[in-house]
Amino acid sequence: TGKVCWQNLQEGQIGPCSFCNNDRLLTAEGMPTGVHHAEIHNQVTGKWYDCRDQAILWSDGRMVRLEIATDITSRKEVEEELRLQSAALHAAANAIVITDKNGTIEWVNPAFIALTGYNEAEIIGTNPRDMLKSGVHSQAFFKELWDTLLEGKVWRGEITNRHKDGTLYPEGQTITPVKDASGEITHFIAIKRDLTEQRKLEAQLHHAQKMESIGTLAGGIAHDFNNILTTIIGYGTYALMKMTPDDPKRQYVQHMLEASDRAAHLTKDLLLFSRKQIFSKKPVELNLVVAKMEKFLSRVIGEDIEVKTIPLRSSLPVLADDYQLEQVLMNLATNARDAMPHGGILTVTTEEVVLSKKFVATQNFGTPGPYALITVTDTGCGMDEPTRQRIFEPFFTTKEVGKGTGLGLAVAYGIIQQHEGFINVYSEPGMGTTFRIYLPLITAKISEEFQTPEEASVGGTETILLAEDDEYVRAMTKSVLTEFGYTIIEAVNGAEAVSKFNEFNETIDLLLLDMIMPKMNGKEALDEIRQLRPDIKAIFSSGYAPETIRQKAALAEGVHLIAKPASPTELLKKVRQVLDEKANVKPCTPN
Repeated sequence: TGKVCWQNLQEGQIGPCSFCNNDRLLTAEGMPTGVHHAEIHNQVTGKWYDCRDQAILWSDGRMVRLEIATDITSRKEVEEELRLQSAALHAAANAIVITDKNGTIEWVNPAFIALTGYNEAEIIGTNPRDMLKSGVHSQAFFKELWDTLLEGKVWRGEITNRHKDGTLYPEGQTITPVKDASGEITHFIAIKRDLTEQRKLEAQLHHAQKMESIGTLAGGIAHDFNNILTTIIGYGTYALMKMTPDDPKRQYVQHMLEASDRAAHLTKDLLLFSRKQIFSKKPVELNLVVAKMEKFLSRVIGEDIEVKTIPLRSSLPVLADDYQLEQVLMNLATNARDAMPHGGILTVTTEEVVLSKKFVATQNFGTPGPYALITVTDTGCGMDEPTRQRIFEPFFTTKEVGKGTGLGLAVAYGIIQQHEGFINVYSEPGMGTTFRIYLPLITAKISEEFQTPEEASVGGTETILLAEDDEYVRAMTKSVLTEFGYTIIEAVNGAEAVSKFNEFNETIDLLLLDMIMPKMNGKEALDEIRQLRPDIKAIFSSGYAPETIRQKAALAEGVHLIAKPASPTELLKKVRQVLDEKANVKPCTPN
């Protein structure tokens, strides 16, 4: 009482408040103007008031100000909470929709509009069943949903809905009943999440896992098959050596070896697919690889198909095995030929692209940056979506029985993956097919060293310690080497190889060790032997591909490789090559 209001009810004021209405309570003639309304924040107490001010005539004849203030602090707090909630609902990345208890839409946020394609005017007052229903789900599905909600429980699940343009999309939903003070359900609020990108990533992961597991199986099959082929090719070649040129049975052995050679190429395809085949990567100019293949492709796919190559004018250096890239192009061209039985056009283009973080995340491969892009397009019959999705699966083929192994595109997929690249395909029935291959670009200078191997004798008189657990391969290898003058000491596993070496140490000139053996593998046996003779020369052989051997052995320490199936000629040349090398090795260090 007796004090100035703004000095006691506000902080930091040096005069009347901006919202003060004293000057508006009276007319120029001094008469009351009526009631004035304002919401005022008392900074001293922190409370909000709804104030209604007017001038009245006091008992002593003065005109005074009467203010009736109602504390609305709680209401303002609720309003602020509602404002924050509303802002959050509007800004939410997930689509949100509020319906009444019958399912009629009363409110949606901007994310819902972006997801469905409907604007607010089109959707308010409608039922999601009428606007979004896809027709995919059964009546039982929706009955279970509504039974859960009407029991007052939250429903969580996945549902397929329909965009405004008619396309379907997968959606994750959480629907919650909203109750009034009496516990009655008045509304439902649904939070919806588009699962389209997630489903794509899951499909890619599933495909990668499937390819990896099949690849592991394929690699194991190839290993065992290579051991069998080593024996067949070895004895077949050995038998051929013993025959005279006019022997009538010679053609039978030659046919057998030709069939074995085709089988060996099949195992190489399996190893390529399983990513267990050796790759000799070096900087290569991608345009040169394509140019080299152009004439060859023209001869292979037939005269009724025109081959066009459109290379980028500038250089496209990549770290690659050019032979394997040629095989990829050959496989794609072969498929294109089969898709154009009445002729057409095969176009191969190269260009440089820069992949963004978003693209890399979507495709789930590689790192952002510059890539070389090879595009192979045909004007053939194309394929439907179910076929397109399976096109890279091993042994999947749309060709007639006997006209394809179903490994061509699976091998291409494996090669590109091993080059840290990515291959995808787009096709529609009757519209042709387009393959796109992405390979990381490099800036290294491209250079090649050409070496002419010197012809040398393949026979010798040295002593070789042969360790091989497959008795047929061991017997065949011994026969070939013995025939050409070598002395062979046999061992059936790594442990016996060490024992035999201890017994015949000074007489042994070379170790020929199978990489994978029981009791002790080739790497472990070599480590022990080199403790006694660090300079001993060694060759690892395996039905697995050399890449597997590289992981097991330190190649920098003078260890040589030979992959099964190797012909007797290849074996003899490798043995002679290693024996003739100057000793320059160090002890093998454990991995």
